[in-house]
Amino acid sequence: MSTQDRAAPRDWLDGYLARLDDVAARAEQASTEMAAVTGTARSRDGAVTVTVEPSGALLDVVFSPVASSITSERLAEQLLGAAAAARREAAAKAVEAAERLFGGDSATMDVLRASLTGPAQ
Repeated sequence: MSTQDRAAPRDWLDGYLARLDDVAARAEQASTEMAAVTGTARSRDGAVTVTVEPSGALLDVVFSPVASSITSERLAEQLLGAAAAARREAAAKAVEAAERLFGGDSATMDVLRASLTGPAQ
């Protein structure tokens, strides 16, 4: 077996390991960027401002003085509407961040988009 024949498997393995390192680095970067993504929205009447994670988990809710002048039912409606708008914003930011790392056309992005924003239109 020639030296060149013995080097071929090693070269292949080195290339494979380099690709794995790249994938691991991009995954770590994606995790860091995703952890920082939030969305914030205010209700139409300004009674409530909500900040959420891309999943929709509430991070912060702030009521303005307007909140005390409306019914609890109306306040609940405004809170839910603001939370939904904030989630859409956070999901869009998360998709944008992931597209920068993985490209827009990939199975990874299809799964992420579906999980954050629903199936592709």
